[in-house]
Amino acid sequence: MKKLLLLLFVVYVPLGLTAQSVKADWFVFNILNSGMKSNHVNMVAMDKGGSIWVGATSQDGGLVQFDGKDWTIYSMSNSPIPDNRVNTIAVDGTGMKWIGTDGGIASLNDADWTVYHAANSGLPTNTIRCLVIDNNGDKWMGTAAGLVRLSGTTWSTFNTRNSALPHNTIEAIAVDENNGLWIGTSRGLVRYEQGKNAIDSKNWSLLNKKNSGLPSDAVSCISIDFNQNVWVGTKDKGVGMYDGNEWKVFNKNSGLPGNAVTAMVPDDRGDVWLGTSGGLALYNPDGTWKLFQSQSSDLSNDEITNLVVDIKGNKWIGTDNGLSVYKDGGLAFSTYTAKHLFKSEEIARNLNESGESYETLFRGSGDPLKGLNVATAVKEMEVGSYYALIIGIDDYKGVWSPLRNAVNDANAVEKLLKSKYKFDVFHTLTNEEATRVAIIRELEWLVDNVKEQDNVFVYYSGHGEFKQSLNKGYWVPADATTASTSRYVSNSDLKSFLGGIKSKHTLLVADACFSGDIFRGSTIAVPFENSERYYKKNHALISRQALTSGGVEPVMDGGRDGHSVFAYYFLKALTENQSQFYDASELYNNLRIPVINNSVQSPNFKPIYDTGDEGGQFIFMQK
Repeated sequence: MKKLLLLLFVVYVPLGLTAQSVKADWFVFNILNSGMKSNHVNMVAMDKGGSIWVGATSQDGGLVQFDGKDWTIYSMSNSPIPDNRVNTIAVDGTGMKWIGTDGGIASLNDADWTVYHAANSGLPTNTIRCLVIDNNGDKWMGTAAGLVRLSGTTWSTFNTRNSALPHNTIEAIAVDENNGLWIGTSRGLVRYEQGKNAIDSKNWSLLNKKNSGLPSDAVSCISIDFNQNVWVGTKDKGVGMYDGNEWKVFNKNSGLPGNAVTAMVPDDRGDVWLGTSGGLALYNPDGTWKLFQSQSSDLSNDEITNLVVDIKGNKWIGTDNGLSVYKDGGLAFSTYTAKHLFKSEEIARNLNESGESYETLFRGSGDPLKGLNVATAVKEMEVGSYYALIIGIDDYKGVWSPLRNAVNDANAVEKLLKSKYKFDVFHTLTNEEATRVAIIRELEWLVDNVKEQDNVFVYYSGHGEFKQSLNKGYWVPADATTASTSRYVSNSDLKSFLGGIKSKHTLLVADACFSGDIFRGSTIAVPFENSERYYKKNHALISRQALTSGGVEPVMDGGRDGHSVFAYYFLKALTENQSQFYDASELYNNLRIPVINNSVQSPNFKPIYDTGDEGGQFIFMQK
């Protein structure tokens, strides 16, 4: 492994940008105001920590990383990157970056590089045109000599001789929820059903304009939306959307600004963003379009090369003349980043992340015991970082009636934990932010980033549902407007994520109807004992527990002081606690009777079956 010498550039923005509106829906990065070395943006990607990566096609462009404060440049002159022309980048489940270039593929983990090319690996050629990582962690690369898979250390190449691929030049690859591959070529679209013999042509399906509704065989890009519709962009005939049964075709006559489609990405609202050679388009599932072009907006150029939506909902738009960023209603930058970009305190205060610090948005490791007044015996507990994911939804639509107290409950929980208890990282979703995609994305982030000594607290306040026909309970996200479970988050999904998070302790607190359905199977826990030995023992044992506001039953939204009954006594117990250590079982014991006596619901607290619980306890530690 080679070590990297980093070159850092602090963002400089001309003073003229202070004339922008206070809402600041747009911002454009270029070689004059950033660390970018070329205005031609070939690719844009986001890593697990929220950093944006930008690749260029020019030989002097290289790869740059923007973490919200600094720009880091990776080029052949200061790093082992095999070529300065960067075509694609993907991030695997460990956070490692895989970078496809004209000179091979490189993996980057912190400052450690590994480079693969035709001379030292199974690559048939050095130019990597596209790259995805499937649900098993295998890397799939598109080249001009076929489709290449790297599984562990094993390389395989599929081409016109040993598969149903109609052409060896691979233009695009996408992975669906069943781990199926969709492969775009200049002679049509191919789907490969993984898990079956790849050499058997029966496991490959070729779709082209002769046997399907695909508008053109010249495929340029592929994207799969929230509903698993497959969007296939073409180089000359617009885009085809395939729902598994039928095709819909959209082109300039439908509302696209151009028929050469270059990039597509869905957002967490269910909309699809499409980049073309004539501008940017937003497609709403209701069939309406919204266009963005350089003459009528702050888009830097109509030649769109790449699109990505970050965790805050900002759209990063690669063009032939800079990197544009857009978010309707105001860019969601941290206050720290906004001050540096816009040179305006007023704009910074009015952006969506008002009051958030640099450290909050871009997380460092830090000392997990910093600021704790704990004894040496407690330090031996190896206390890791504390993560909180807090979700509150009032603004429901469609068949779901709005709630009154859920967001207030969530905000109050966050405020209390920040002020009194040791918590290092907060992720909060309220109202329209709390879509199904956003919730799943945050849970995936926890799976990918939490370490074995860390602690995770998840709080959900909103509607819950129980489907008798399926014998299953659900959370109801903000974008669920019908009674269909397709927009819900099931308790079985939650159990899978909670089991996958590599924390020492995870506590789920759910204040929703039918939340007690999360408890399936028989579990036991270590009896409470108020002693240092008890806390050390329970901290040493892994725990996966849930505290719910009720069983498989409706629970109340109204209560006291603007909170639900459950949230009121939950907050009261945490507020009145005077102990340095306060575990979840004590918390439950202190709120259970008041909730029962003041409502028609009965809180539950148990380990979650089959998620890795070993009898430990989540411990709230005072600062």
